[in-house]
Amino acid sequence: MGENQLTSGTVRSEIKIITNLLISVNTMILIVQVWLRAAFLHTFFQLKKVCPA
Repeated sequence: MGENQLTSGTVRSEIKIITNLLISVNTMILIVQVWLRAAFLHTFFQLKKVCPA
């Protein structure tokens, strides 16, 4: 019985670690997307200032 509890505990902690990793990866992707969009918009507005359409 003790071994069974130990294995389920280990699996649970592994799942928690994997979940945390996925969350942090998703957060990083979101930050990168926002940063890229901001950089793109910034460049776009700079170009518009230089050559107004």
